[in-house]
Amino acid sequence: MPDSGIWSNLGGYEFYIRDGDFLVYRLSWDNDEKYEIQYDIENELWTDRGTSVPNTVIQNISEIVIRQDGTQLGVFDNPYHVNPPPPPIYTVGGTISYADGYTIHTFTSSDVFLTTQVVNVEYMVVAGGGGGGYGFFAGGGGAGAFMEGSMNTGVGSVVIGAGGSGANALGQPGNNGSDSSFGTIISNGGGGGGSRNAINGRDGGSGGGGCKDNGAPGLTNQLGAGNYGGIGNSNTAGGGGGAGGMGEDGITDSFQPGRRGGDGRSLGISGTIQYYAGGGGAGSRVTAGLSASDIGGLGGTLTPSTPPTSGNVNTGSGGGGGGGGSSPGASGGSGIVIIRYITSVSPN
Repeated sequence: MPDSGIWSNLGGYEFYIRDGDFLVYRLSWDNDEKYEIQYDIENELWTDRGTSVPNTVIQNISEIVIRQDGTQLGVFDNPYHVNPPPPPIYTVGGTISYADGYTIHTFTSSDVFLTTQVVNVEYMVVAGGGGGGYGFFAGGGGAGAFMEGSMNTGVGSVVIGAGGSGANALGQPGNNGSDSSFGTIISNGGGGGGSRNAINGRDGGSGGGGCKDNGAPGLTNQLGAGNYGGIGNSNTAGGGGGAGGMGEDGITDSFQPGRRGGDGRSLGISGTIQYYAGGGGAGSRVTAGLSASDIGGLGGTLTPSTPPTSGNVNTGSGGGGGGGGSSPGASGGSGIVIIRYITSVSPN
């Protein structure tokens, strides 16, 4: 227990004795007269103990004020005051986990994030990836836009964008992914890849890759959250754009592996470092290219005939483009939203 302290405008105060449940302090000032106040341990209350000159003791939570005949003699911090802990924060929405001192809400389907108090949250919002193009060296689908940041909030609707379906006809490019959102934070769906008779990639969070026969790449329609798709060459298609880089451009030698989608971006908001929003690979003649960040869809091949693969679920990655002449594109991966805040945080 504290036994001494400093007054703002008095000579000081001194612990004197303990009298049962009371801690007695003697107060002194310029004329060195002694006056006593006491602290009631059980009731946590300061009172005047009674002296030759009546004093008034006023307790204002963390401060003690001494008055004599209406004149304020001094103020001191209550040495026994303890600030109460902040009220607990109750939250709902998504799947809740805990890591590194954070409470983490992971949303893989649409829901609502709700807390009993306004807190500072970090967020990641990834839209659905675009679908790959249709057959004969088609372009890969672009990744959904990748948004991250922080803000003060207590509530927000969460929408998870679906991955775009792959193209099912020569004259149809892959379909764009759907947008994901958290409150007013919106990530645009990834662009679909170019197809045999609709050669240009579509614009999106990241753009879809252009098909063989010089298909133009899809552009990003959300700067800073995605990248362009790869340019189609006369002989090969371009990969879909990813949040971490552009899709690879097509090349002249069609016997080389299919063009890879753009890299995704890594983030540890879930408690472990993971990649999100990789581009889909382009269809090719003989060998599929590598998966972008191991989450983007693989392009299909002509010989041997292998179908393209979809972007990984809940990563917002693009689907692979078809390789054979009648090979549909693969779908993009669905999006994801992750929100976290410091578990022991005090409300803002």
